[in-house]
Amino acid sequence: RGVLLRVRRRAVRMAEGESEASAPNDAVVRLPRGAYHELVRKAESKGARRRAEPQEFIVQLAEYKGTAEKQEGVVLEAHFEVCVLVDTWVAVSLLPATISVTESSIAHSSSDDECEDEDRATPSKAVLAVNGHSYSLITTVSGTYSISLKCMCPFLSARESGVAFSVPYAVRNTLVFTVPGEVSITVEPSVSTVEETAASATTVKSSFPATRHLTVQWQERLLSDEPSLTPGGDIFAEDGVTKGGEVRAKASGRAGGADAVVKEVIVNAEQHCSHVLGEGVLRSTCELRYSILHGSKERFDIAIPNDAMRILGVGGKAIKKWAMVSVSDLASYQRGAGEKERKLEKKEDPDDLFGSDNPFGDEPEQVEVPEEEGGLFGAEDGEEDAVAGRLLKVWLDYGIENDYDLTIESEMDMELTSCAVEVPKFWCVGVDREKGYFGVTANASVELNERRTAAVAKIATSELPPEFGDGSFLLAYKFLDAASAELVLDVKRHQDVEVLVAAVDSAHVKACLSRGSVLYSMQMNVRNTQSQFIRVQLPPRSVVWSAEVAGAPVKPAEDSDGQVMVPLQKSSSRGSGKQQESFLVVLTYITPLEEEVAGKKGKIENICLAPAVDIPINQLFITLLLPSIYSWSDFTGDLEMRRVFSKQLPSFGSSSNQLGRAPMSNVMPQMQMQQQMPMQQCSNLFIDDDDAFSSPPMAKRECVQSAGVVQGIMPVRVAVPQVGTTFCFERLLVMQEQFHVSAAYKEKTAAVVRHSLPAHWVTTLRRAAVLLLLACLVAWLFQQH
Repeated sequence: RGVLLRVRRRAVRMAEGESEASAPNDAVVRLPRGAYHELVRKAESKGARRRAEPQEFIVQLAEYKGTAEKQEGVVLEAHFEVCVLVDTWVAVSLLPATISVTESSIAHSSSDDECEDEDRATPSKAVLAVNGHSYSLITTVSGTYSISLKCMCPFLSARESGVAFSVPYAVRNTLVFTVPGEVSITVEPSVSTVEETAASATTVKSSFPATRHLTVQWQERLLSDEPSLTPGGDIFAEDGVTKGGEVRAKASGRAGGADAVVKEVIVNAEQHCSHVLGEGVLRSTCELRYSILHGSKERFDIAIPNDAMRILGVGGKAIKKWAMVSVSDLASYQRGAGEKERKLEKKEDPDDLFGSDNPFGDEPEQVEVPEEEGGLFGAEDGEEDAVAGRLLKVWLDYGIENDYDLTIESEMDMELTSCAVEVPKFWCVGVDREKGYFGVTANASVELNERRTAAVAKIATSELPPEFGDGSFLLAYKFLDAASAELVLDVKRHQDVEVLVAAVDSAHVKACLSRGSVLYSMQMNVRNTQSQFIRVQLPPRSVVWSAEVAGAPVKPAEDSDGQVMVPLQKSSSRGSGKQQESFLVVLTYITPLEEEVAGKKGKIENICLAPAVDIPINQLFITLLLPSIYSWSDFTGDLEMRRVFSKQLPSFGSSSNQLGRAPMSNVMPQMQMQQQMPMQQCSNLFIDDDDAFSSPPMAKRECVQSAGVVQGIMPVRVAVPQVGTTFCFERLLVMQEQFHVSAAYKEKTAAVVRHSLPAHWVTTLRRAAVLLLLACLVAWLFQQH
């Protein structure tokens, strides 16, 4: 069945991976030829895996050369040296697919060639393809590949001042980048950077570490004869607008060497100011929306004429720092913003203003600059109505083009809660046109009336822009000149009116009467926002057995007036209308009677049906269980007796007391056992319908009032027996009222008690008798016919 070959144990050990010392040297095995070849094949494959290369390829060199072209993008030339180590399918990611490749070439040299002659790679050896989100070299032949690509890269933003793209990990990485004009170029990441400036361009040579992402950004270089607002920042004109376009035109000598005409920068602004008054404070949120055309802007100035305003925060994109500068003539910014801005730039030094040795973090820094003598500029000749104020200056990390949003949060103290208040205003310095909207509202019992206005027009609140939100404003205005706008409001704070902070939607009182006492269980659906307790005025000599709130036991207390205080929780809100949810409150107590029910007949006086509660009750339902061995009549008192309720009982949650319900899981079993054991001494009072209302000894009556009751301990749940004859009472809208009832009773005869049937049996027999009578009548009529 096969040729058996003797092979040494060493061959088997090599195939199975056993150690040489684990078996004797002369050990042999016998196996079929096919099994032998299978073992040899496995051994060879394991050896091959152990000798596998640590990786499939290595990018030995990555060289990039880029040139920024205006309105065209960046012309990028990339050269890669890739060493492929395996003869299997390999994909080497080179550049992202978001750029456009215009030219490409691939050269291959085999490592086995001694002369290392390079030959042009044929399609069968390697190909450049789009693999996923990148341009990749795909090949199945090992060796060294030289890949050259010429691409067009888009600018990083509309400012045309940066480019970014992903690169492969390489051993050596170099970059040569050229930008027309005199600019400062930043390469991230970079180890060493050398910048050279020629007559019409700036070139940077950089070596950077192995990375997955390369970013190159540039900005206009500061000239010695131009003022600077930020360290290493752009050049600003009178209104803080970058004039880099003009500098590049002069430096490059375009249009035949003559200076090119730079378009005038246009800056427009729109304000969205919302003001909230109440509790003696006016809070303002001003959103400034700038529109910048034909240039960029790295600094924004906002005039604030009201010194009482406190700036809480300034928000926006790429904010570097902001400061408040006091000025003596704020109106001059409205008359000659350009000239004043130029003077300001020549005078102020950002390093002196903020501190050159304090680096700025991620959050903008606020600096308050005190007013200089004679104002920041000094008063102009002939100006007698100078208005002092402050100037909010905001610097950005780089110049912003097109649109920019700036948010200012502020507040101001009112003189009184009821007084005349001038709504604060802001206006933007150095803009061509400015318009905006006011929205005013109140967060308290405040009445707002317009006292004086100037340069504003009142509009409907629905005419406010959508950025103002849901339209909860009381007053709305629009204006076309923020500096001239004025709005004075008359604020009147009215006295608050007391309102309900808690209410009982529905309550159900179950009262079970024995001969000498009444056991009560009062269930209430409560909604609460602020009340700490619900106070219940119990009848005299009552003893509380149990109290629960939202299904959890609580410790009731007693105030100086003898009222039982049950702690409440706050209702949770649900829905968009924030409607409070109700929760269940259960109070169980027992009250002894003045005289017990005894004898064959008699009358019981002033049985308390429901205690007085300090929270209004919308619907009150009372179920009174009286001993069924008596016939009850002549009910008199505060409420009218009913056999059934006029409406269906509302739901009282999952914590309603039911016979035989298990104790709550969150009550400790040891505590339950300790407190239930004394109660078992009194449990024979409520066992069955007849024995429960037999005359108990005096010792048992005293046990009902005191045994098993402990102060300061979590109570257990007590179930009310559902036995006896049921009588119903109800009342709508109960306001701290206590209800009583009196009734006459007469003992039923023994025969009546013995042969009495349940009520549903009696109903069924009556229906059967009526049906039998109708059947007899139909039969008689049929016989007569």
